[in-house]
Amino acid sequence: LHKEYRRQRQMCIRDRYMEPHHLIPLQYHEEFEWSLDVEANVVSLCSECHNQIHYGDGKKILEELWKQRSSELATAKIDKMKNGALLDFDLLLELYGLK
Repeated sequence: LHKEYRRQRQMCIRDRYMEPHHLIPLQYHEEFEWSLDVEANVVSLCSECHNQIHYGDGKKILEELWKQRSSELATAKIDKMKNGALLDFDLLLELYGLK
């Protein structure tokens, strides 16, 4: 995970670039009591890491994000699904189809 990311073909310091990503995918919003569209669930990623999560094997990136954000997700009350399942890293991987 990068503190900042610069597009490869651009040299200007103003071209720092990050993409927002919902750690718990919004497609599962109906399975949670509380909104997933909250600050605790949004992370900033460089485009390379973002693409790795969506189109590659993003397990290592997701693991690091989980370590950084799991307590914030609990504070936002999105660590438990409507069916009573507690969200842990293994369940997060299942949501991404990576388990």
